[in-house]
Amino acid sequence: MHEQLRREEDNLCSQRGLLANTDHQTFYIALPAKLRSYYDHVMAPLINANRLPGRLGANVSGSTLPSTFDCSIQAYQTMNKFLSCFIEHALRDLDYVIKERLFVENMLDIEFQDPTDRGYFYIDNGHSYTSALLRGHEVTLIIFDMLLFVCVDLAAHNFILAAIITFVVGKVIVIIYHLKSRRNLACKTLVDSRFLI
Repeated sequence: MHEQLRREEDNLCSQRGLLANTDHQTFYIALPAKLRSYYDHVMAPLINANRLPGRLGANVSGSTLPSTFDCSIQAYQTMNKFLSCFIEHALRDLDYVIKERLFVENMLDIEFQDPTDRGYFYIDNGHSYTSALLRGHEVTLIIFDMLLFVCVDLAAHNFILAAIITFVVGKVIVIIYHLKSRRNLACKTLVDSRFLI
């Protein structure tokens, strides 16, 4: 494994992108509704097994019903095969197209293509990981920044100092959050942190 990592560091490995001769491995995706309906169909036995009263994940002796664990293993294997076929363009009625986002789509952060017939994989260029880390916490961070600004301004009677301190504290929070989330991602996915983009 160390030899493979050394080859990767020395850039002696071939490109691994989804498209030939590219390194694009991250995408924004818009999936067709057929894929979601298939997902619901595969996950239905697992959801139904979880709803049954008295099911703790183990088979009762003599029971013909599969346990929750068996259902989850079966659902995982089925979804894994299905998604592999989807990525390899092996399904006739489900397909996708890889494309760049338009300038207006990037600017407004929306997609204009309708994924009813086929899915769209929009090339990400590695920026969605960093933009998703603080997503959903915007209001909390704005309230914290405003509160910090007001407290420093009241204490120092200097709004320029308050703005500078608020900016520095905000940057420190973002750096700490990125480092902790990167380590957490490496730990939870069992992927070496050197492989993270």
